[in-house]
Amino acid sequence: MLTRQIRKQAEKTVSKLKQYGKILVTAESCTGGRLGAAITSVAGSSAVFEEGYITYSNLKKHQILGVSMESLNKFGAVSEKVATEMAKGAHTQSCQTNDADFALSVTGFAGPGKDQDGVPVGRVYIGLFDAMKNEITIREYDFSGNRNDVQEKATLEALKLLDLNL
Repeated sequence: MLTRQIRKQAEKTVSKLKQYGKILVTAESCTGGRLGAAITSVAGSSAVFEEGYITYSNLKKHQILGVSMESLNKFGAVSEKVATEMAKGAHTQSCQTNDADFALSVTGFAGPGKDQDGVPVGRVYIGLFDAMKNEITIREYDFSGNRNDVQEKATLEALKLLDLNL
């Protein structure tokens, strides 16, 4: 279930995407589809959102999005480098059907417990690839709370990052 804050931000973001005639594609890991769910909860979102990828495992990040195994092994899945490659990979995949204007990626560690690479619970990287400018923006966050809290906060911040760049 989406929080009121996420729903309002999704409505605002989808409205702006429509206003500017822009298409979005997503690549999610730790949010497990919440970002796509937030976007598609808005009526008419099919005009601006054509596809999303949930690549939870490193193997699928590599096979589907083209994230290099070298980056995954050297930096770990929860890294700026992987967030960058996920966003660019999602854009590349979208080029097979309809070039997306923006590709938004989320990778992080929502917990609980310990990450095998020593990443703290709540560390999240959000990447936004702007295809028109050929620029990537990466944000690093350290969210507090339980697994659900981290996933919700990451979803909200991803939507805000896109909104700020529209």
